Amino acid sequence: MREAQQSPVCSGQPWSQPFEIELVAVRGRRESFLNRDGFLVSRTGPGSPGNETTRFGAKTWAALVRFQKSAGIAPASGYFGPLTRSYIGKGGK
Repeated sequence: MREAQQSPVCSGQPWSQPFEIELVAVRGRRESFLNRDGFLVSRTGPGSPGNETTRFGAKTWAALVRFQKSAGIAPASGYFGPLTRSYIGKGGK
């Protein structure tokens, strides 16, 4: 799979506008999804299981990259684009 890389860099961290404009509640569910499926955002504190936040920082980005690599989504850029959303929406199939 190829994911369109449309993530500009801000302070050394790639960000994606589609992610940034989503509702805050969706962001927290994204961390929950990553944590639940073994791609821990953080082991303790903010972002850890049960302590998910609405922030898309370096740890959330790194967890999303690990998820994309395991799913064969390329490039594994941390961009939550259409291929990643589709993959998750289909239950990883």
